[in-house]
Amino acid sequence: SYNFLSQAGYQHNHDSKFPKDTIRGHAVKLNFLGANQNTYISSKSKQTEYYNFFIGDDRSQWASHVNAYTNLTFHRLYKGIDLELLSQGNELKYNFEIKPGQEPGQIRMHYEGASSVIIRDGKLHIETSVNSWQELKPFAYQLFEGKQKSVPCNYQMKGDQIVGFEFPEGYDTSRKIIIDPKVIFSTYSGSNSDNFGYTATFDTLGNAYSGGTVFGPNFPVTAGAYQTVFSGGADTSFGGSGAERDIGILKYNQSGTNVKYVTYLGGSHNEDPHSMVVNSEGDLLIFGNTGSFDFPVPNFTYKDTIDGDYDIFLAKLSEDGDQLKEATYVGGTDWDGLNGTQQIISNTSPLGWNYGDMFRGEVILDNQDRVYVASVTKSQDFPVSANAVQTNFGGGTQDGVAFIFNEDLTSLLHATYLGGNDDDAAYGLALDDRNNVFITGGTSSNQINFPLTGYQTTYNGDPADGFVCKLSNDLSTLQASTLLGTSDYDQNYFLDLDLKGNVYVTGQTSSDSFPVKNVNHYTDSAKQYITKFDPNLDSIVFSSTIGSGNKPNPALSPTAFQVDNCGKIYFSGWGGATNFQGNTLGLEVTNDAFQKTTGILCCMLLIMEVF
Repeated sequence: SYNFLSQAGYQHNHDSKFPKDTIRGHAVKLNFLGANQNTYISSKSKQTEYYNFFIGDDRSQWASHVNAYTNLTFHRLYKGIDLELLSQGNELKYNFEIKPGQEPGQIRMHYEGASSVIIRDGKLHIETSVNSWQELKPFAYQLFEGKQKSVPCNYQMKGDQIVGFEFPEGYDTSRKIIIDPKVIFSTYSGSNSDNFGYTATFDTLGNAYSGGTVFGPNFPVTAGAYQTVFSGGADTSFGGSGAERDIGILKYNQSGTNVKYVTYLGGSHNEDPHSMVVNSEGDLLIFGNTGSFDFPVPNFTYKDTIDGDYDIFLAKLSEDGDQLKEATYVGGTDWDGLNGTQQIISNTSPLGWNYGDMFRGEVILDNQDRVYVASVTKSQDFPVSANAVQTNFGGGTQDGVAFIFNEDLTSLLHATYLGGNDDDAAYGLALDDRNNVFITGGTSSNQINFPLTGYQTTYNGDPADGFVCKLSNDLSTLQASTLLGTSDYDQNYFLDLDLKGNVYVTGQTSSDSFPVKNVNHYTDSAKQYITKFDPNLDSIVFSSTIGSGNKPNPALSPTAFQVDNCGKIYFSGWGGATNFQGNTLGLEVTNDAFQKTTGILCCMLLIMEVF
């Protein structure tokens, strides 16, 4: 079957002003009339990539290690005739191999659902309601002493939308003959699923992993024109997490030239992957949110049912991606894992500043593969520990939350709220050499439910300040904490430590006077910052503002951050019209930059050294 989507209508805007995209499509089925119903299929040219499908909680419907092939042969499709299908780049080819003495007139191809099928200039032209394509004049040949000899061959109409082949000059029927058409699509509409990237990680071998969501249309059951809406979940653009979708996970080789596997993960509602990390066994840990009652959860897990509209999930994929080794729900009876509430493109929470901020949070591992997560909850009954730093929900519509699981996701070891009298969210975390937990995020609370001991103890925010806190390895004791912010909007998104335990955070501000200290290089009035604290969060070691200084709002939404063992700082972010109709013009680049110019939407990579 061929499935075509209208290119003009295939501009899915995720959570844009339209709550649901309707797409005009047209399906054409190629039926081989009179074909043998007992044909068998063989495959060749198995590809290195393969596909895994963990959809729903019915394990009998899961499939793993489903390989892709570039060559399939339908043997004895007709008496003495084989059909070979080949994929060559973005093109589809098929060949008929007719054995000696067999009749090519058996071949009758019915283009069911096509608007019209005509032969023009020797080519076959197929029209649909959304596009047209053609099949070039067929090339036929026979082999004589190992050399090809072409044989004149034409398409032949054998009825309404029914096509066969004819040989006006005949051919040597004592030898086999190959008919070799070529399909050319007049428009190429791209992938048949819209995709949005959320997170990426790597392993010790240098393999790369990307996690995102797939907005995939249902494949039509019947031929002809149709309309479809994006599937894979439920549309919650009004007061939910957005349009319907499932999760797609890809693993690439070290050079990024080949996909090792593709895994689809989800239930009947929506899922989003927030963060991923690879453990010491090469397994991939995925942290995200789900609204599905039937999210795939193996046996012997911590929690196998969803309590609220959305729960946090943790899932572990095997190194080759073909086993869902562990998975669990985590949460209370309200929303868990989602920062704010999506209302089309805007977020109802003052902490949901950027497009995509709803899906913040981070998962990391310690040297025993225990799982640490920073996230957010609206549940007043989130399963926090009895000895947690904060045992009660602080107030507002949401609190930050941090929790620790054992390596096989069967036991919630420790958990705590982090919040005050208004909205709070935890976005990033890191561990020191004693597994003390450093957590950063944003707060709109002018009364924090845990003591502030460090550099800034007074809330300045309008509407938010960033925060950093240091907790004991069981989340029971607050060892240090500070706010970081001006009288305008400020939030911390990522955190990392250097070898001496100094604490680095990166975030955004709308202030023209964010503190700059002990750096030679900064951009005056820029709206992104990198700040280094001492290990006890008592003082700023240095602080720098980065980006363009001529914008009223942040130009970049931070997406990744790391400090290496030599003290180099790595930062990435993206920006564009989705955030406050902004742009990425005027951002500073180096003379040897890979790309020195930008449009209004772009990503930025930065490496920084401070001496």
